[in-house]
Amino acid sequence: MTDEQRKQLREHLDRASAIVRSWPAWMRKVLGRIALVLVSWAALQAVATAGEARGATPRPDPDSMPTGTAIVGFTADWCPACRVQAPIWQALAARHKVIILDNTKPMPPWVRQRPRAIPHTVLLIGGRTVRTWKGVVSREAIEAAITLEETPR
Repeated sequence: MTDEQRKQLREHLDRASAIVRSWPAWMRKVLGRIALVLVSWAALQAVATAGEARGATPRPDPDSMPTGTAIVGFTADWCPACRVQAPIWQALAARHKVIILDNTKPMPPWVRQRPRAIPHTVLLIGGRTVRTWKGVVSREAIEAAITLEETPR
């Protein structure tokens, strides 16, 4: 984030704080935090879209859909269960292609739908979803699913 963007964000937050301080106490208690969150989010979106307009954020290639066997993990920084799942995905990365996607950031075009629960693990084989898990899943369970799906029938 540049100094100019920080300055713009600070100005937005200062304006939001001044508005909230002018409300009656009961209204501040109920709506104050909601207003700050919404104004902060709008300010961050404005800064992010300004960067995209200048070409600062590259868009993923639509053809970057993983081929072969791939494990896609959806995570977020604020998620405690995701912190438990992360080392499991890292252990799987030694033998398989593992793609970790932050659920709070824009998704690549090949992701059809953002998961509603995180951590969320998807097993792709040949670009096709063959298994999904919500929540923390063991390395053994994922390895077993890969073995089962890759075994000729």
